[in-house]
Amino acid sequence: MAELALARGLMLRATEPAQAAEHFAEAQRRWQDIGRPYEVAKAAERRGDALTCVCPEDAPAHLADAVRGFTDLGATGDTARCQHRLRELGVQALRRPGRRGYGNELSPRELEVADLLAGGATNQDIAQTLFLSPRTVEKHVARVLAKLGTERKGIQGGRSNSDSYGSDGGA
Repeated sequence: MAELALARGLMLRATEPAQAAEHFAEAQRRWQDIGRPYEVAKAAERRGDALTCVCPEDAPAHLADAVRGFTDLGATGDTARCQHRLRELGVQALRRPGRRGYGNELSPRELEVADLLAGGATNQDIAQTLFLSPRTVEKHVARVLAKLGTERKGIQGGRSNSDSYGSDGGA
């Protein structure tokens, strides 16, 4: 049934874009029901394209749905095409979320630095071991010490005064 709705939409998109958009919406729902994410995103894209002619204020939402669907699938070419279309409509391209923040927990790199500090390594030793610049190591060490609430002497020779690196005990 999804293919039928899609075919109807394709036949009508040039002459009756509003009706075509309805058929693409039906195809999108049916693809969703049977777990076909690529087809869901493709139907959302076609729906958005059809709506640009008759209801341009609604088109970006459907194209953005397509971008998210294609991005989740790693379909970079499809994602780029939809983002280009959004830019043509004057919409900012959707951005991927940034890197995860670790809050008061140590990041994986900070855990490595903390382990080396606990073993008595100097900043220079850490830089050579982890292939980092001394300045980068200084920043990591400062963050580790701040998050652990200790001074450098409190972490050397063993775990910090709190005896825990993060919520999972550093493991």
